Amino acid sequence: MYPITTLLTKWQRRVAGTSYAQPPVYTGPNVAIGRFTEHSGEVQAGDCFVARVRTGTDGHPYIADAIARGASLILAQRPSAELGLTIPPEVGYLLVEDTAEALAWLSAAYYDFPSERMTVIGVTGTDGKTTTSTLLYEILVAAGHKTGMISTIKAVMGDREEPTGLHVSTPEAPEVQRYLHQMAEAGLTHCVLETTSHGLAQHRVTAVDYNVAVVTNITHEHLDYHGSYEGYLAAKRRLFEMVTQAAEHDLAPTLRALVLNKDDQSFASLTAVPLANQLHYAIYQPAHVLAVRPEYGARETQFMLEIAGGAGGQRGREAEERRSGGAIRNPQSAIRNPALRAGGRI
Repeated sequence: MYPITTLLTKWQRRVAGTSYAQPPVYTGPNVAIGRFTEHSGEVQAGDCFVARVRTGTDGHPYIADAIARGASLILAQRPSAELGLTIPPEVGYLLVEDTAEALAWLSAAYYDFPSERMTVIGVTGTDGKTTTSTLLYEILVAAGHKTGMISTIKAVMGDREEPTGLHVSTPEAPEVQRYLHQMAEAGLTHCVLETTSHGLAQHRVTAVDYNVAVVTNITHEHLDYHGSYEGYLAAKRRLFEMVTQAAEHDLAPTLRALVLNKDDQSFASLTAVPLANQLHYAIYQPAHVLAVRPEYGARETQFMLEIAGGAGGQRGREAEERRSGGAIRNPQSAIRNPALRAGGRI
């Protein structure tokens, strides 16, 4: 368990002098926190109850129930007086602008910002996220890197696996940070993190220190949640903006790169994200990495992977055979590409 003032201090130290969200002012009791939960029925003594506001739901009416069950801290975005609540003096009430965003930073602080101890590769897109994440994970492991993975299906932490239980979206911020912490403690150096638009929009990965952002494609889906293709694209684009924002605050040479699909309609928007380190892949357009002469079979796809050289524009070829076209988003390409090595760790 950690005192709330300790977590707020860690948050403040992490974001001092940056454009990241700053912690709120807190003058309440220095209560200790055991867990974060947004379900009042799951609250145990010493937990922080998060009054999440989602589409069609609001956790604020359940604050009294959470306190009755032993919550030591309430994370809310509406004043207690406005809710007609009298908060017991031994219970903390942390008022923030956005409970989801604050939860992300507090969760990261709780686990000592574990993503900063690894190279984190985020994979987003409409189709192929899980396949691409798995391919990247397997390739990095084959290349000798101690790698973990968080997908919508499972979290792989060295020799341990744990089902995420969602199958549709990125886990909530406390779970993401817990998985990253377990990876870092196990000595892993890389993590592939499947990153959904819901995960981005709902701040589940807000405090993750991404090094590389990869996109598969962005089509007209999930419009029921995002409202329009533009809203959906903006949510996906947030991952790439996070890499750029992190690069702005790097104090030492650090790998930051964007891997973009030049054949996809999202390319124009994503390539405009202001980060020079970009790797473009394609089948039909000139790009740094090309899949040429593809042969499609019932069980596998074969193609030649053509990778642009460094200075001077020399080109080399190497045969690649993979079970999915997602293999073109190969991190080994970035490893061998001098343009993406300038930042250091990979």
